[in-house]
Amino acid sequence: MTQSWTATSLRSSGPPKTTLNQVRAVKYIVLIAYYCPDGISPCWYVVPAHRVVALVARKTRGQHTENPFESATLNIRDLADYRVDDETQLRTQVLAAVHDSARYTDLQAEMARILRESRSLASDSRERVSVVLHRHGLA
Repeated sequence: MTQSWTATSLRSSGPPKTTLNQVRAVKYIVLIAYYCPDGISPCWYVVPAHRVVALVARKTRGQHTENPFESATLNIRDLADYRVDDETQLRTQVLAAVHDSARYTDLQAEMARILRESRSLASDSRERVSVVLHRHGLA
């Protein structure tokens, strides 16, 4: 498995934001989030790819899409089990998450299949709509 991951940061000048946006479970990569609600005590979250998929699988639809695996929101409050308080352990935790997720080859393969199908559906949809638009002189 390629050691892939994505990182996101939650910072704001107003009340602390707790939503992680555009989580791409379909890419089967480790999610790394930096959260600093008080501006003083930062902490990190490292969520293995298979756990990201499990969290997103509970959703009936995605963020701005029907398929939750393409793009979803997660709440930092639901990730307490993945919190890394000691920043010196961040690298170790990320590598452990990558290694742990690699054990679920069937889940990784299913996410790859869903991604292929999603790309195929997008391509097919663009082609079909283009034909209709041309037929009506709209393209």
